[in-house]
Amino acid sequence: ACSQRPEKLPADANLRWLSWDAQRESLPAVEGMDLDAVVHLAVPPKPFRFPQQAQAMYDVEVAATFRLLQMAADKGIRHFLAASTGDVLGSCEDTAREEDVSYKPDSFYGAMKACCELLLRAYSPNLRTAVLRFFHPYGPGGSQFLVNRMMDAVVNGKTVKIEGDEGILLNPVWVEDLAEGVCLAAESTESGTFHFSGPETFSLRALLEIIGT
Repeated sequence: ACSQRPEKLPADANLRWLSWDAQRESLPAVEGMDLDAVVHLAVPPKPFRFPQQAQAMYDVEVAATFRLLQMAADKGIRHFLAASTGDVLGSCEDTAREEDVSYKPDSFYGAMKACCELLLRAYSPNLRTAVLRFFHPYGPGGSQFLVNRMMDAVVNGKTVKIEGDEGILLNPVWVEDLAEGVCLAAESTESGTFHFSGPETFSLRALLEIIGT
């Protein structure tokens, strides 16, 4: 289901698009559909604008996740996947691990994603649930991605503030690789938490220097 107009979405014989506004509408009818899985990737526009977008974030990341989980349980849809973020763990001194569940989000966005993860864990006895933690995707169409925003800031001569000497650590992942990973996860029968990140680690300062070059 997607809130965009159908003409803006990719056409495929195996796809049927349903328009659904998770903030204002009831769930779309799924009777008669042969559904194998629910993959919840929705996020409201400008999710980091707090507190202006707080209600939208709650509606899409917590309320809608609950509604979709309950629908899956009621309809016998056995596999449920939801996008999360490394932000649920806050600032980690060590490499983040998939088994980490010590939530220390530094933002409202991270807090809502942590709530989403906890909901999936609560439903795990009834469904195969998979938490997909995204670590710094970038690429076309990702104006809200951190790496994209850093690129925009450098190109337009904006000031970027970093914490400490080097700033946070990032594992940039190309958006098409991320999409391929989500498809593989949807086809899998594995449950648990899975990290989707790029192969290299950069400090924010190092990344900004690369972008500047």
